[in-house]
Amino acid sequence: MSEYLRGCLHPKQPSLPTLTEFMQEAERLRDTALSLLRQDGCHEPTVIAWTRDGRCEVIGLSLKDCPLNMGDVLKGLVRLRRIYAFVAIGEAWMTRGEGVRLDVPPSQSPEREQVLMVSAVHPQGKQGWFVPFRTEGGRTILGRPVSSAGLTLAGGIPEALNGEEGLR
Repeated sequence: MSEYLRGCLHPKQPSLPTLTEFMQEAERLRDTALSLLRQDGCHEPTVIAWTRDGRCEVIGLSLKDCPLNMGDVLKGLVRLRRIYAFVAIGEAWMTRGEGVRLDVPPSQSPEREQVLMVSAVHPQGKQGWFVPFRTEGGRTILGRPVSSAGLTLAGGIPEALNGEEGLR
């Protein structure tokens, strides 16, 4: 968790990040998450959030026995913690290719791939990265990163800032 604290939690004067500043920080956080995944072979769900008063918080989540999906948890966090923007990091399943069906969740598809998911959501824009990975012989092997540009994203994560409970 300390890897995420560097440069984020104690700015001299808390302020809301511009979209450019936010995306630069999201890329740094993505790279940190990939380093931790290589080192540990897994990554627990983590949210780095900027609140409306400009503070940055690192929130570790335990979703093992939680009946909610990550998108629902994020929507609740946005409302309760007064979150302006966030980067959500965690493991997920992804499907791609011609055989993908939108009515079958990736977690239930025989064509699924395990990925490290990094979703950066700011009121002025969003970006996601998905890095397939597998573990072989105690080593974590990363696949080629996939950007969210042009993809259909499900699960409510990009929409967490929109709607009645979100911030605009």
